[in-house]
Amino acid sequence: MSNCEYKICYDNFKNELQSELGVHVNAVPKITSIVVSTTNKNACSDKKVVTLMVELLRLVTGQEPVVTKIKKSVAGFKIREGWPIGAKVTLRSDKMYDFLERLVKIVFPRVRDFRGLSAKSVNVGVHNLGFKDFNIFPEVELLRNDVSPIGLNISIVTTATKSEHTLALLDKFNFPIRK
Repeated sequence: MSNCEYKICYDNFKNELQSELGVHVNAVPKITSIVVSTTNKNACSDKKVVTLMVELLRLVTGQEPVVTKIKKSVAGFKIREGWPIGAKVTLRSDKMYDFLERLVKIVFPRVRDFRGLSAKSVNVGVHNLGFKDFNIFPEVELLRNDVSPIGLNISIVTTATKSEHTLALLDKFNFPIRK
């Protein structure tokens, strides 16, 4: 078992969050999972790009990613059904809290000209983050490849029923959210 500070932190501020939001103890929002996904326009034509995406996700999350495939052929884009297009990882429990802690304490301070996350990107129960490149994570060395930068999407899924509750939960986890 991991001794994650963020998991212990949630247990400590659960009662405080309940009184702040004015909800029942079972309605206090919590983070259920974090989905980290990536894709690249060159993935269909170059198999090395898919391998690189899988390796990058494995380094960043510490878990084996699943390769995502195209569901429907589109002749205009010259893509066929079943071709690999990206990769994703769903994190839960201890790995989720470890990743969340690294994201807030290490990754956000490494982003250049970072002024905080937009509160507009919070939907009911979900907060989406997008990064243009993997190089903000310290596990990933600067890769000198012929491929274009590989983007990254992070979706933080919560049990919140209102956007305000999601923002209050993320604020307790010290997310730098612009007001």
